[in-house]
Amino acid sequence: MFKAARDQLLKAGHRLAASWRDLRGRGMVGLFVFELVVVTLGVLLAQAAAGWAEDRRDVARMEGVHDRLKIDLGNALWFADVWQTVGPCLSARVDELIRVAGSDGYPSEDQMVRPTLFIMSLRSVPAEDEVLMRRIYGNDYVGSIAVIDQSIRMLLDESDIIGGLWLTFDLLDRANGEVRDGDRVAARHDAARIRSALARISNVEKNIRAESAKIGITQPANANYRSPRDCNELWDEGAIAVLKEPS
Repeated sequence: MFKAARDQLLKAGHRLAASWRDLRGRGMVGLFVFELVVVTLGVLLAQAAAGWAEDRRDVARMEGVHDRLKIDLGNALWFADVWQTVGPCLSARVDELIRVAGSDGYPSEDQMVRPTLFIMSLRSVPAEDEVLMRRIYGNDYVGSIAVIDQSIRMLLDESDIIGGLWLTFDLLDRANGEVRDGDRVAARHDAARIRSALARISNVEKNIRAESAKIGITQPANANYRSPRDCNELWDEGAIAVLKEPS
């Protein structure tokens, strides 16, 4: 069986060599090579055109992703500016409540106002989109986006912590029953934790504003809410953001 297969291969080789000599004899080798080159170039050009079209689709898709991302980044900048305004107000109120908790006194009705803390959501960028974004917009640009993304998530986490700990101050309210020494200790303890959270927020909101300035991010012009003008407006509204008046 192997000998038969070998004989067949040898015969095929002889036929191929004879055909090649015949082509050379008739001056057709050059034409054969030319046709091969044309076919190869056609394949390469088709592949290049397909690659170019795919790149254009990727760029167009990334522009859409980038536009949506800029909206999120603008909202993050707005949120950072809100906290730049209200952070000192919340810190001052916490100091007041610490002093109340450390005495035999009780907080006033105004001091018991618990501010509504707004939240926001962020859309994550898939890993494959991040690679393409780095190629289109550059590493520095995407690096600033990463800092903003990490910072706003930290800010939201700290905001959640503050919202939960603020409930402890209800222990100081006589309307909720007798205020015991343990209640005052708990209030002072959680007030200290709120202070720490506010200090961390102060750092991250500065990072957000600094990185936003680097890459030209601006706040959304059509935002429905704004920062309080001062601490009095914050406590009058009972929320860290105020609904804008109709223009």
